[in-house]
Amino acid sequence: MVGADGRESKVRSWTGFDVQREPTYLFAASVLLQASTDLGNSVHYLADPTTPRSAFIVPVAKDYFRPYLMFRHEAVGRQLSGEKDAPDFIKHCVALGAPAEWFEDVQIAGPLATFDGASRWVERPYRDGVVLVGDAASSSDPSWGNGLSMTLRDVRLLSEGLCGDKDWQRAASDYAVKQAMNASRLRQGETLLRDLLFEPGEAALKRRNHAMELLDDEPERDPDLFGLGPEALCDDTARTRFFGEV
Repeated sequence: MVGADGRESKVRSWTGFDVQREPTYLFAASVLLQASTDLGNSVHYLADPTTPRSAFIVPVAKDYFRPYLMFRHEAVGRQLSGEKDAPDFIKHCVALGAPAEWFEDVQIAGPLATFDGASRWVERPYRDGVVLVGDAASSSDPSWGNGLSMTLRDVRLLSEGLCGDKDWQRAASDYAVKQAMNASRLRQGETLLRDLLFEPGEAALKRRNHAMELLDDEPERDPDLFGLGPEALCDDTARTRFFGEV
């Protein structure tokens, strides 16, 4: 049996997997909007290093787009939910730098909801003939958008293992080791990004601004978690370089 039923996996709970969980640090809110705004094929990333908050604005289809707002609780004050909070959600997007005209005559085309970004995972996503993939095995912080890529990676690793080894128990065990290692490396990389980009306070802001200045001149300081995923080098040496401490 394969459990692929998301970060609140029922298969995982029914079959007795122990779930690890990080403390909540970031929240991510999103809603589908309908408007005549033409974003073309562009995805827009907006950030306020002083708050800190950030947003992705993504075209979905003709006359539809989806903004994502990522924030620490103190930056917004509550979890945005339902149509009543849509004006505040849009206000935060505009405050981050999105043109106000993008939201003129906009209509809410789906539910507005906020999700906590705490990572959840199991140490070994295989037991007793049940294997977990995707968010059921390890859900990363949605603020960084790595969930679908990790799910596809899990499916590839598991399918290759099952097709290449007639002993499916051994293949599933091998998959579980690889999946857990990848998930651990991804959490390490996301923590690195989170600590630089979302840590509050004057000292953190000074460090953030310094690191961004260095990255403008030396983009190779970025470990490129979005491009490389678990293969990104995010150890202490990479962290020191990314933070501009060397």
